[in-house]
Amino acid sequence: MNKQPSRIWLTIAILVFLFAGPAFAAHSESLVSKASRIFGPPLNAEHMVFTLGGNRVVWLIPDVKGELIEADVGNKSDYVNEFPNAAKANDADLFTQEDYSRAIQLVSKLKDIGKLREKHGPAVPGDFGLIETDHFEGAFVERIVPSISEGRVRKFKIYFLQDAKASPEEIADTPPPTMVCFAEMWYYVPSELARQLTLGEWQQFQVAGPALRRYPGCHRTTPVRDADGFTIEQPQTETVVLSTRFRVRQLTGVVHIGPESEPVESANVEFRRIGARTVLRTTTDACGTFRLPPQADGQFKFKVTKDGFKALRGVVTVDSHAPMNTRLMLVLYVGT
Repeated sequence: MNKQPSRIWLTIAILVFLFAGPAFAAHSESLVSKASRIFGPPLNAEHMVFTLGGNRVVWLIPDVKGELIEADVGNKSDYVNEFPNAAKANDADLFTQEDYSRAIQLVSKLKDIGKLREKHGPAVPGDFGLIETDHFEGAFVERIVPSISEGRVRKFKIYFLQDAKASPEEIADTPPPTMVCFAEMWYYVPSELARQLTLGEWQQFQVAGPALRRYPGCHRTTPVRDADGFTIEQPQTETVVLSTRFRVRQLTGVVHIGPESEPVESANVEFRRIGARTVLRTTTDACGTFRLPPQADGQFKFKVTKDGFKALRGVVTVDSHAPMNTRLMLVLYVGT
């Protein structure tokens, strides 16, 4: 089917399907079986394509657990890879409001969308034309409309709300509906939930998407943190995880470039005691040296980041009985 490769969850779903095998297939079969009772036999069971009558079809997209996260509704000619011989849709194939409502009701039998909370406002530019967005209790629907729609819809996508774990980079209140950006993509989020989000902090919340609406790119206004509270460098590079378990008396050391051993100035060095929430932060000086105040004995996770270099992660033990004058000698490598 003709689908953007940038869709994060679809890509993950494909990878998990390839590697998880039978477990994922069992979930998919359950969804296909349930959909067959609503729409009739699938036109393509592997791709989960079903007919809505005539040239209209619905394409179901599950997540890695087999739960429905998106449903695309349109004409066969909208999916040229799946239906290469389908006649191009014309004005007569546009969805009326009755057609749209009926399709929404059918999909809602498969997974409840809930009541309409906010009807679409003026259309805005999207990747495939003008988009109107309806907000339901359990989903957001992008209606792709002609330039002069007169209430008709060319095709539409239903994005079900689902749990996400991320560090929000930006929240957009206008144009409505409310959207949140993370991983350089925009997602729909209920406005009451958006008010509870904290920019840059790793958290779990419900989103729908990623959206097709065109919106200015994410503008990070605060550092983006990961689940440990450490900074996520932007743009994010590969992370090197050290297997060495360091043992020192104090959190002090030197960051240099390997294998040249040149000191790295202004590198971000962060530590968090395992089991605690507070993150200790410092930066290296012109000699690549860093030092934090003395800490009580215990294990700490650490992360070192600097623009243009691969991130470095590891674990260090602060031990008052460690050899004197031991320091962390940390090597950064150029990243891409």
